[in-house]
Amino acid sequence: MRIPIWLTLIAALVVVIVVIIIGLAVVAPNQPLIPAAQFSTDTITPNADGSDDIAIFSYTLTKNARVSLTLEGADGQVFAFRQDEPRIPGDYRVQFSGVVDGFALDGEDFGDQQILQRLMPDGAYTWRLIATTEAGETAEQSGTLNIVDGDAPLPLLTDFTVFPQIFTPNQDGIADRSQINVFLTKEATLTAYLIDANGEPLYMSERFEDARPGEAGRHLFDYEGGVDLGANPPPDGTYPLIVHAQDAVGQRVQRESELTIQTGGKPLAQIIPQPVGVSVVWEVVPWAEAYASTRDQIGQLAPLPSDLQAVDMTRLDVMQGDVLVFKLTVEN
Repeated sequence: MRIPIWLTLIAALVVVIVVIIIGLAVVAPNQPLIPAAQFSTDTITPNADGSDDIAIFSYTLTKNARVSLTLEGADGQVFAFRQDEPRIPGDYRVQFSGVVDGFALDGEDFGDQQILQRLMPDGAYTWRLIATTEAGETAEQSGTLNIVDGDAPLPLLTDFTVFPQIFTPNQDGIADRSQINVFLTKEATLTAYLIDANGEPLYMSERFEDARPGEAGRHLFDYEGGVDLGANPPPDGTYPLIVHAQDAVGQRVQRESELTIQTGGKPLAQIIPQPVGVSVVWEVVPWAEAYASTRDQIGQLAPLPSDLQAVDMTRLDVMQGDVLVFKLTVEN
């Protein structure tokens, strides 16, 4: 009796599937989610001296998962270096210097200063790498790490002022500049910038006065919107103002304020010559009490020169007590 060909094909397909399953089990056996994880050393000294400032943390992941790396001190405080971040299967290496997301210790109050990143205190820590798949599978690896001789003081930004907070960068001599003053408590890289409507930074230049760039001490940023350099200032509006400090070990602190730009623009005014061929016409008129201005009242304007042809541009005598007036035409 002949076996139908379709039964033969089905049997062959089943055999192929079984062979593939067995082959996969042999070539790629069911591996743990985190086969390995470790620091390259058990002690770091993060003080920017170039020796043992960092450790390399390496681990292997066999499935898509979200990964967290935390360090817990002897007092139970937990610091997060990575928090619930997605990763695909593979080998990973990352440098760790003891700097984690910003935190405040008991009793600390930094006011409106934002501690973006901060060095963990010296001590012995238990690190934990936890990975969780979408299916709910979880794996953990742990170990110990010691931090000693860390350069822990923060580069704090104190005595932060902005004046004026509303300025008009147009070179009319009135509120053309704004000055940002800040005191830096520790050597650090200091930057000041506005955030434009597209989220891009508009950096300001530091003015060299009490402290050189990077030194601890008082720093001044003098901002005129770029008009003095022939550039167009940012469009009128209110902008977030950021002052940011980062020290040698990677600790980052910033403070925020606002700066408002009004009637900004490059001056395009020019003096147009008078019909008689001169740019400025001068004339002397007798003094009158009506011209006097007080705090409460503005005096009258003196009469402008009327006889332009009679003006002697080579010599002009002004008697004591008289008023010198001039006339010119400005085009803008």
